[in-house]
Amino acid sequence: MWRQTPRRVVILNEMVHSARDIDLSGRPHRPSSMHFLTGDSIGPWEGNTLVVDPTNFPTEGTHIRVRLATSPPTTRWKAG
Repeated sequence: MWRQTPRRVVILNEMVHSARDIDLSGRPHRPSSMHFLTGDSIGPWEGNTLVVDPTNFPTEGTHIRVRLATSPPTTRWKAG
């Protein structure tokens, strides 16, 4: 399940009852000394794809980039 406001998207994960909070405001990553279970996620929209850039995981050196495309491709998550 997900929820979106104009400044963030929150994706809820039932498996471990965690949430990934993705900041859409354009801010830089938090300092590398701050660690989060699901990382410090920021991400812009690229068309109908949310490009999530999470860093600052508890495991040092972990940095992945995730692309989440909406379905159908012509529909974009928009704040009401």
